[in-house]
Amino acid sequence: MQTIIHNNQLEITIHHKGAELSSIKNKAGKEFLWQADSKFWPRHAPVLFPIVGKLKDNKYNHNRSTYSLPQHGFARDKMFYKKSESDDFVVFYLNSDVETQLHYPFEFELMISYALIKNKLIVEYKVTNFGTGPMPFSIGAHPGFCCPIDADESFEDYTLQFEKAENLNRKLLVDGLFTGEEIPFLKNEKEVKLNNTLFEGDAIVVQNFKSNFLSLTSAKHAVKVGIAGFPYLGIWTKPGAPFVCIEPWFGISDKVSATGNLNEKEGIQILDPQKEFSCSYTLEFS
Repeated sequence: MQTIIHNNQLEITIHHKGAELSSIKNKAGKEFLWQADSKFWPRHAPVLFPIVGKLKDNKYNHNRSTYSLPQHGFARDKMFYKKSESDDFVVFYLNSDVETQLHYPFEFELMISYALIKNKLIVEYKVTNFGTGPMPFSIGAHPGFCCPIDADESFEDYTLQFEKAENLNRKLLVDGLFTGEEIPFLKNEKEVKLNNTLFEGDAIVVQNFKSNFLSLTSAKHAVKVGIAGFPYLGIWTKPGAPFVCIEPWFGISDKVSATGNLNEKEGIQILDPQKEFSCSYTLEFS
């Protein structure tokens, strides 16, 4: 099942499985979102919950019990339901159930809303803890964008442009886990020209950025991703693949030295009982 929202500039398609964006087109029919070619990566824009990234051995401990979670959690593979909708707005929700509690023993509701305003899509996440104790979780976005967008462009025609000059280090990964090492990524710079060697060591993961947005740009197109308020940012593709993901996160993968205690995990959010967490990011197309 899928739902379509639209206005006079954009048409957005969302699959009910994972409440996942599956198409973002302008009124000329230009597709901006990666179309899940399984040759490279069979997803479009999964929602990462209740973890972002990978757990060491895909396991964690809570209250003297051990649980397993796949990379990026389970929300991306669960069926969501609609709470409300209009022509240019829709809200989906996912509630904990017997199946989720086998892997994540907490009572929660995850709401995801999509709202169109002119050439901008606003995506909001709301997490509610309906349990009686603190709930550790992470949440993040993973939208992939066609790169190149047009057939007469190449991957190397595109740059990543931060709003502000940044001094950022890149966290190093091995087999999806962080080593604890970092290397320089930007030195008082705003732009990175895309090339496949950037991603030979897996995703680019940074934190402590000042910019409110990061744009994927060419001479013909710009996709601006609003990242304000998020503590981590991932940028990823597979070398040779015609897409780039720009991913604002509340949370990251385990380190290779992780203890398995979810409450101690770097970037984990702790939500008190009967409380709500919310965050949002934006996608703007020109």
